[in-house]
Amino acid sequence: MKRVRLFLSDVRRKLLYIYLSLIYRIYPASPKFEEYRIAKNEAELNNCRKILDIGCGKGNFGKILDNFEMYIGVDVLNIFDKDDKREYIRSSMDSLPFREGFFFDCSFFINSIFYSNSWKNSLTEAKKYSKKIVLIDIDKTYPHIFFLDLLEGRIRKRPSDIVKELPQGVKVVMQKSGETFMILIENLNTDYRDN
Repeated sequence: MKRVRLFLSDVRRKLLYIYLSLIYRIYPASPKFEEYRIAKNEAELNNCRKILDIGCGKGNFGKILDNFEMYIGVDVLNIFDKDDKREYIRSSMDSLPFREGFFFDCSFFINSIFYSNSWKNSLTEAKKYSKKIVLIDIDKTYPHIFFLDLLEGRIRKRPSDIVKELPQGVKVVMQKSGETFMILIENLNTDYRDN
C-alpha cells in the first residue's frame, strides 16, 4: 500500500510539473490580467524598488514593472525568461536562499502561495527578507484550481484562512476579495538595512 501511495504521489508531482510548465508558457506578461494589474499598482503605491517575486514562473511580473532597482524571481521550475534587468534563483518558496540581513521592499506571491507545502512556512520565509508581503491569487472557484487540487491530492483553503494563520510579527494592512484576492501584509520588524 505504501508503494502505491508513493507511486501516485510521484505521478501527481510529475503531472503538476508538466501542467505548471504549460500554464507558465502560455500565460503572457500583461497588465490586462487583473492579478498583474493589482500587483503593479501595489508595487507603485508601496514604493517597492527592491522586489522579490516568489513562485515567479517565467518572471512575467518583472516584465511589466516600469521602475525598480532590483527584481529577483524565485521558483522551483527552471523556465524563467532571463534578461539583464532581472535575476532568477531556482529554489523552493519554503526555504529562500538569501543571507541574513538581505532585505526587499516587497515580496509578491502572484498565483503562487497555494503551491506551497505550507503557506505559513512560506510567509515566514518571506517575512525574514521583506518589509511588505503582497499575496495575490485567483479564487479557488476557478476550474484551474479544482484541477490543481486533484493533482496535489488536497483541497485548498480560502484566502480568509490565510489571514487566520499568519506568522507572528506581521499584520494585515489591506484585503480585497472577489475573483482575484489581494492581501497586503506588513512586517512589524523595523530593523531593515540597505543590501
